[in-house]
Amino acid sequence: MNRCEEILPLLSCRASGPLDPDDEAVVAEHLEQCESCRAELEREEALLAELALPPPSPELSAAVERLPGRTAMQWRRGERRRHRGLQLLGASAAAAALIASVLAPAWLRDRAYTRAHAPGQLAAAAAP
Repeated sequence: MNRCEEILPLLSCRASGPLDPDDEAVVAEHLEQCESCRAELEREEALLAELALPPPSPELSAAVERLPGRTAMQWRRGERRRHRGLQLLGASAAAAALIASVLAPAWLRDRAYTRAHAPGQLAAAAAP
């Protein structure tokens, strides 16, 4: 592998931001001697300059600053809704249990009475 192939990844990194001092020294030394790598660095810097986003507007900056507070508020609102849902579910279960405890004895008593008297009624209905 020649020296240019070793330096090429560092050129991409340098075009996008500062390198650590050791790598910067290696790249600077190589760029002094190699015209093709200097041209490659210029191409990559030009490409990144075209791809760069414009600075954020004041409105966008303000919205980003408010984001954590709004996110926390939305989370708390969701937790309150979930808590209300659990309360409603618990109240519904308690109401169902209360209704069952009130109605079950009467239903069981009526069912037992029907079973106890059904054989006699069937025999009486069968005999002419």
